Amino acid sequence: MRLFAEYQISLLGESYTGAVTVKYYGLEGHICSDEWDDADAQVACRELGFANGEMFNRLRTEEQQKPFWSSKFKCTGRERRLGDCNHAGWGQIKQCKSQHYAGVLCYDEQGLSFEVGDGSSAAGLLNISINGKWGVVCDPKWNDANARVLCRSMGYTDGRTWDDVGTQNASALWGTVLECKGDEASLKNCANIFWKTSEVCLPKPRLASAQCTHDGKLVPYTREYKTASQEPTTFQGVWKFLEMA
Repeated sequence: MRLFAEYQISLLGESYTGAVTVKYYGLEGHICSDEWDDADAQVACRELGFANGEMFNRLRTEEQQKPFWSSKFKCTGRERRLGDCNHAGWGQIKQCKSQHYAGVLCYDEQGLSFEVGDGSSAAGLLNISINGKWGVVCDPKWNDANARVLCRSMGYTDGRTWDDVGTQNASALWGTVLECKGDEASLKNCANIFWKTSEVCLPKPRLASAQCTHDGKLVPYTREYKTASQEPTTFQGVWKFLEMA
């Protein structure tokens, strides 16, 4: 089915990221994130005036609950508007398996990228770049499940939070609240509140970090060599596997 009726979309959050809000004949609702993917997000962001976009599952909080107007969009990524895509139907959706809103991160040049520490080790703060702006991540609920997803998405077999990270503020901060189950393929598949710039890490300061491992051992991680399963030819002249404490 396609949306031929009059509708408007906007974002709940920042001007470039948030839950996709649909106003249908004056009534606001959201899209269930079931089967929501990057192709759907690309079309939504294009409709909002951006060149490209990526999906994420927007965490549905109690104070922001609104009806699900649609779900299971099947955009190819070439459509101009969400209304041109096939989807599950139009009207209040009674069942939403994920119970999350379909979210987007819109951009014109660069989307979301990340690395651990300074890119030369397998342990450190999570650094992310959105639209070319790098910064550390403030997440008051950051935990081992989040770190595990981050590490596995970079080619490691497991990971956990890094205990040697302080709670001090940094000059460049991205604020978020991620809720990973631990089996997601990437951080963007985890339920998330937002990606937004922050000046301070409050009220419960916690900087996101990870200590990545491969088969129970720490593995060096560099920008040139990002797949732990490959055999390196050199790593600054030395390649060390450090047993975890």
